[in-house]
Amino acid sequence: MAILALLASSTALAERPADIPVWGDHLPQGFTRAREHAKPLLLLVENSWAPSCQLFERTTLRDSRVVTQLGSLVLVRLDADDHPELTLRLRAGSHPTLLVFDGAERELARFAGPVAAERLAPVLEHLNARYSEYLTRRHGADTAENRLWLGRFLEKAGHFDAAAIELKRSWQLARKAGTPKTASIELEYARAASAAGRHRGAIKSLRRLSAREEDRRLAARALRELVLAERRRGRTEEARRALTRLRTLDPELAKGL
Repeated sequence: MAILALLASSTALAERPADIPVWGDHLPQGFTRAREHAKPLLLLVENSWAPSCQLFERTTLRDSRVVTQLGSLVLVRLDADDHPELTLRLRAGSHPTLLVFDGAERELARFAGPVAAERLAPVLEHLNARYSEYLTRRHGADTAENRLWLGRFLEKAGHFDAAAIELKRSWQLARKAGTPKTASIELEYARAASAAGRHRGAIKSLRRLSAREEDRRLAARALRELVLAERRRGRTEEARRALTRLRTLDPELAKGL
């Protein structure tokens, strides 16, 4: 993403902490600081006049759980009206939109619209706690292990599209090396791909995995994900058939579907 070229509300109002972090308003400088200090960058795209943004400011951004995590990030906030081209490129049409990047402008997480502190704080905590290892893995060798770690890191942050890319690469490398975990990695890829809306690739993998007679447990897990994937795609009859197979193969795993 060539960003440098262009330059939720909580259920109750939180008390204002004494150490509200300082936000910058210059994105190129923010990315420079993120690289120099090896920190993630949090970008807030907002309309200062919008009631939703004002409420977000008074609640989520002043919640002590969020403020604690903001102190470990490089913070930049931009007004969407002042940066329409950048807002469009970022697909930040809902205001506020929060995006987390690494220093190389790779997106790690996003929240479109007001997000409650209960949802935001754990994701920021996850990114902060593991960012140092993220950088090591990102700059490390192109191995199945590193790609698997990156995929799981991104999936936990809710960035399923990026997670699917990393997990697919891990699966390809594992398959090439003939490692025993190839099938389980493919299942992780399919789950992330389905959550990201990459239905075609996800369902193709899940159908293949669900037919593995030599590993009935893995086949059952694949069937469960296939039920969910078919439902996301709106194919109720295919989901029903997959669920029928799952109930036969593993009734316990079918519970709740």
